[in-house]
Amino acid sequence: MLIAKNIKRQNIYTSYAINFRPPDDRKPTSTEIKRYSVFLKEHISL
Repeated sequence: MLIAKNIKRQNIYTSYAINFRPPDDRKPTSTEIKRYSVFLKEHISL
């Protein structure tokens, strides 16, 4: 998608949807994502 928009990776900032790793390296549940989305939104606003 970045290539299609001619955006270089070094010109963007990436982050995880949640700031912790769930036990046993599993995917986070939708409840966990919702719970931590407030932190992601705050991170984006900075």
